Amino acid sequence: MTPAAKAKVYEYLNGESIVRHASYADDFGVVNRDLKVDMTEFPEYKGSGSYPHVITVNENGELLDYWHEHGGNARFFIERYMEELKHPQTLKPEEIWWRIVYLTHVMGDFHCPVHVLWANLPLEKNCGRFKIYYRGEEKSWHYVWDRYMIEIPFPYSFSDIAWLIDTFTPEQIAEFTKGDICDWAKDSALASKHVLDMKEGTRIEKGYLYYERRFVETQLCKGGYRLAKMFNDIFDPQN
Repeated sequence: MTPAAKAKVYEYLNGESIVRHASYADDFGVVNRDLKVDMTEFPEYKGSGSYPHVITVNENGELLDYWHEHGGNARFFIERYMEELKHPQTLKPEEIWWRIVYLTHVMGDFHCPVHVLWANLPLEKNCGRFKIYYRGEEKSWHYVWDRYMIEIPFPYSFSDIAWLIDTFTPEQIAEFTKGDICDWAKDSALASKHVLDMKEGTRIEKGYLYYERRFVETQLCKGGYRLAKMFNDIFDPQN
């Protein structure tokens, strides 16, 4: 982030780093009970009370303007929150805080293969909603990608991981951050599509996690660079 954008984010998070709250949406904010935001104002809302942690794409990986009945579509909240944060005077402090925290989380999420919903595929093929065997133990394929793909190949602190994988050139970063949320979603979906080839009941070993390591590193970096670009555009549009 630019110094100006970073200063704004720190200010709105009460002097705390976005890293501190990166998993808040998983740990506490899935069901919105504390912030009392009326989700029913979204015409696509289906009454689940949960914020979506997935994006929904078509068979070409293009981001859809469509609320999937089995996971929603984070696009609605991403685009709305981006616009609302450009006018912070219209929001309460806790609303600004939540919007930053949610965007931080979901921008990382949709760079993870099991957070992409393919509208053309049956539910059981989406988001890793089936079981595989990791080192002989039955595990959710979603859980493997949500946890093991980072925790096992990267047994380090978050700052060490960032230092190790942030190896892209300024030119590459500029290429990654071109376009908007629709371009980024399509890039992420298409890059992640090979994960759909996994079949229920497959047995994998630790080596599989290391085989995917470079892909995971790239997705982590893309998510971070794009999040920074998003906050720069919101809080330092003249940069």
